[in-house]
Amino acid sequence: MNEGHVLNLSRQGIGIHADNPLKPDMELALFVKLPDLKDHLCIREAHVAWVRDQRFGVALRTMKREDQEQLHHFLWTYPLQHRHARQNGARQGHTRKAC
Repeated sequence: MNEGHVLNLSRQGIGIHADNPLKPDMELALFVKLPDLKDHLCIREAHVAWVRDQRFGVALRTMKREDQEQLHHFLWTYPLQHRHARQNGARQGHTRKAC
């Protein structure tokens, strides 16, 4: 299991910083913890699109409809300036490999 912090988040992908970066073209599943959400988002299938040092980007492939709706709701309702402030404070989006 690997843990990381979300640097960038969209409906199509996630930028992540991790102590143990992954390799390009890996397929993986993720749990993503967002502020103010009770449960983790479960991303069943994601593709590692790029890796630079301890940062990498994943393309989201398969999510349950409920998780897609929660992500969409978060992106549209969580105050943008609060998201930026939380990104600098480390635990904004905690990820776990496995779903």
